[in-house]
Amino acid sequence: MASLFRAVPAAGSLVGPAGQAALAAREAQGFAAGHAAAVAELTAELTAVRDAADAALRAEHAGELAEARATVRCAMAALDAALAESLAELAVDLCRAVLAAEPAVAPETLRSLVAEALAALPEGALGVVSVAPDALGAAEGLLPPGWRVRADASLVAGVLRAEIDAATVTASLDRRLVQLAAGLPA
Repeated sequence: MASLFRAVPAAGSLVGPAGQAALAAREAQGFAAGHAAAVAELTAELTAVRDAADAALRAEHAGELAEARATVRCAMAALDAALAESLAELAVDLCRAVLAAEPAVAPETLRSLVAEALAALPEGALGVVSVAPDALGAAEGLLPPGWRVRADASLVAGVLRAEIDAATVTASLDRRLVQLAAGLPA
C-alpha cells in the first residue's frame, strides 16, 4: 500500500505553472473563506459569552445593590427611631425644667390635677387635699363641698395629694410627663 501512495505524484506536479497559480489562488480563497467563517463563528460565540457574563454581573450587582439599599433603609429607620427617642426625652426634660422654674401652677392646671385625684377615689368620699403652700389659695375654690384643703410644705408646685381614710392619691404634672413619655414612640 505504501508503494501505491508513492506512485501518486503531488498535485502540483500534475499541472503546469498556470494550473499551479490557479490552485494556489483557490487554496488562498478557501483559506480566506474558512478563516472568515471561523472568525464569524468565534465572534458570535464570544459575543454570547460576553453577553452572558454581563448579564450575570448585572444580576450579581443588582442583588448587591438591593442588599445595600435594604441595609441603608434599616440604618435610616434606626436613626429615625433614635432621633425620635432623643427628641421625646428632650421635650420631657424641657417640660420638667419649665415646671421647676415656674413658682405657681395655673388655676386651670390645678383644677385638672384636683379632678384627676378625686376621680381616682370612690365617688362620694370626703377627705383632705394637700397642696404646696403657694397653691393653697387657688385650691380652696376648686374642691367639692365637704372636702378640706391644707398646705403641705413637702409638696412642690404642680403636686397635690388627696386623702381619705382608706386611700391616698397623688396627682402631679411630673406623673403626667412620665405617662406622656411612656406613650411616646421608643
